Amino acid sequence: MIQYSYHVSSLKTEDIDNFKDVVVQFDGYLYAIDENGKNTTLPFSWDFEVNYLNQTDFIDYDNLTPDIIRSWLESQISDYEQNYQKNTLANLISNFYNKSNIEPKGLPWNKKNK
Repeated sequence: MIQYSYHVSSLKTEDIDNFKDVVVQFDGYLYAIDENGKNTTLPFSWDFEVNYLNQTDFIDYDNLTPDIIRSWLESQISDYEQNYQKNTLANLISNFYNKSNIEPKGLPWNKKNK
């Protein structure tokens, strides 16, 4: 079983109307780890849809948390896109196991002349 989690590397903001530091872009990655500790990441950027801002729901930049950003991502990234990201990471993790039976071979130029 693979566990997935979004992680924030940086956020881009703009001032929109009367709102200061509105988050408009996420830069980060989706992290995946399996039960054996094999893990990998998928870096990506996401442009947030900022259609309707109101004073009641607006969260000041200084009050944002990783959980809030993750919830925004999960609400805006389509199920199709989330599945695509997760399948990409699952395939990368499966490659760790597919290649584990392949023995590395010494480089031909490092062999001693006999």
